[in-house]
Amino acid sequence: IYVVNRFIDPVQTALVVTATMSDSSSMSGLVVRDETIISGSAQYIDVIVSEGEKVSAGQTIAVVYSSAAALDRAVQIENLEQEIDSVSAALSSAGGTYTGTGDREQSISDALTGLSAAVRSGDYTSIDTRQSALANLLFRTETTAATEGYLAELEASYRQLLSTAAGDTQAITVSRGGTFSSIVDGYEGVSPEYVEELTPDGLREIIAATGASTMKDMGRVMGLASKKMAGKADGRVISTVVKRLLS
Repeated sequence: IYVVNRFIDPVQTALVVTATMSDSSSMSGLVVRDETIISGSAQYIDVIVSEGEKVSAGQTIAVVYSSAAALDRAVQIENLEQEIDSVSAALSSAGGTYTGTGDREQSISDALTGLSAAVRSGDYTSIDTRQSALANLLFRTETTAATEGYLAELEASYRQLLSTAAGDTQAITVSRGGTFSSIVDGYEGVSPEYVEELTPDGLREIIAATGASTMKDMGRVMGLASKKMAGKADGRVISTVVKRLLS
């Protein structure tokens, strides 16, 4: 029968069902991170990069202020910069088609001439319009002059503050590129050499030496482990591994 079917239907088929299979496992351990710790002591510090931001070698990540007065000056400088930008934008907008004093005077002169011509010719329709235009020019001229004076005062204050603040800050830079993090979790010192020293077998030997068998003996194990691993392993990490071994 098979031989006959082979000649009749040489292609053998089979029913195939598509299915998805998944498998997972859980484990615990220490993640060895290649980190560079940036340490220092300062009362006033401003971190200028974001958490998780990529940084390059030599980049400034924070600024240290020498005193509270230095920090206050930095805030004043920032506020002045914003105010100067705002006033400059207002002046540019109010300036219209003229930019200097000569242009403003010429515009006023032209408006007066036009108004006089309208009065002489009896063009009462345009007199009101020309009067309004002249009043607007005069008002804008007075306002612009006052604003320019205010801008000059701001810029003078800004230059003086910059001069005073010349030695107020110190930059903190990174020696190599990487991902910045300001979160401290106690595992910053975990390195490959560190992990080699901190092995379960080594801790099991310490546990055996103390005769410990349950979590009640945790204190006795930690006492001996801290002495034997002083300077080689962090107490938090030792405690975590010992708890797992005793539980």
